[in-house]
Amino acid sequence: DCLYLNVWTPSLSARARLPVMVWIHGGANKAGWSFEPNYQGASLAARGNVVVVSIAYRVGIFGFFGHPELRGSAAPANFGLLDQLAALRWVHDNIGEFGGDPSNTTVIGESAGAADIGYLMTSALAQGLFHRAISQSGGYQMLDDLDLEDAEKVGLTLSSALPDKPDLTALRKRSSAEIFQAAREVLADHQYRPVVDDLVITVPPAAFYRRLGVPYDLLIGSNEDEWYMYLDDDPAKLADTLRNIPPAVRMLFSARAAQEPDVQRGHDKATTIVKMACPAYLMAASVAGDNHRAWVYRFARIRPGPGGERLLAYHGAEIPYVFDTHDSWFSGDETDAGLTTAMVAYWSNFARTGDPNGAGLQPWPAFDPKDARAMELGSRIAPIAAPDRALCDQAAGSLYPGWSR
Repeated sequence: DCLYLNVWTPSLSARARLPVMVWIHGGANKAGWSFEPNYQGASLAARGNVVVVSIAYRVGIFGFFGHPELRGSAAPANFGLLDQLAALRWVHDNIGEFGGDPSNTTVIGESAGAADIGYLMTSALAQGLFHRAISQSGGYQMLDDLDLEDAEKVGLTLSSALPDKPDLTALRKRSSAEIFQAAREVLADHQYRPVVDDLVITVPPAAFYRRLGVPYDLLIGSNEDEWYMYLDDDPAKLADTLRNIPPAVRMLFSARAAQEPDVQRGHDKATTIVKMACPAYLMAASVAGDNHRAWVYRFARIRPGPGGERLLAYHGAEIPYVFDTHDSWFSGDETDAGLTTAMVAYWSNFARTGDPNGAGLQPWPAFDPKDARAMELGSRIAPIAAPDRALCDQAAGSLYPGWSR
């Protein structure tokens, strides 16, 4: 009974045929809710004249595990993705009754939601269920190269933590609360990810984009200081992060981190580039060669006041601008109001036509791999040369499995 969706619409007329925007929330595939205050779609639907849908999907141990006894079954893994696909099928079949156009659906997600969209764009099961994609602070799925055996290890780890080490049949008889608690104890640090299961996903994301391109119009970007609020000024932690970067390009990122004024900013910069900025450029370049267009942004707005000074342009900072759901406790001024108006328009225009541009907006150039530009969305709104693009091109073959040919 956890699978549901929410719909906001300006019109219940089946003749309205409005663009549809389906929101897939983030939360590291282990947390998050479709009804969080910043995800309420009423204002975006009204101001953008679009239908907004937010969906629930299973997360954590319930959404992203496997088990050897599931191998060969109709659903051996990727249950969270299957839930997202089920929601998209519901939207396709029913959204016309809510004024939406099922032939003009855009998926939009942030963080893990955006990464999951990165997987869905590679899945044959998703064909025809959406037509455009918006990826906010995703892209890090390009680092993944997991298969069914990886998912099965998660299920076996869970089983080993329970009394009597139950098999699959016995696991199904345990309460969800017991399963959840066991997973919290033995998989506390596990990174829940989709895997190649030869059903939903057949090729790792980076390899798919490299070989086959991204077959959708794409609006994609990252924030200036994605990881800053999660980090500190400990040089040892930065060194640990750098050790996880392939040796062939490790010094490039060490040097890039050293360009920042302090360790915390350097650590953030290296992490943001690897996980989000570089994937955005690479995915956008893949779209550009496949009869679709891509649009890249860099969100750089720092809120006025002490909160902004502590958090900078943090992970998730762009969400209340997209939905026009600013928290009352977070300071803002006329710049934030103007940026909200612009971002609601850019996002809804893209959902409507595949092009974010429109009357009264600063022109946003489509991504051109030969002259890569991104739209800065911050205290100013203007196209800029894509930051760190040369570093990304130099490091891509080492960073992302399947990218080098």
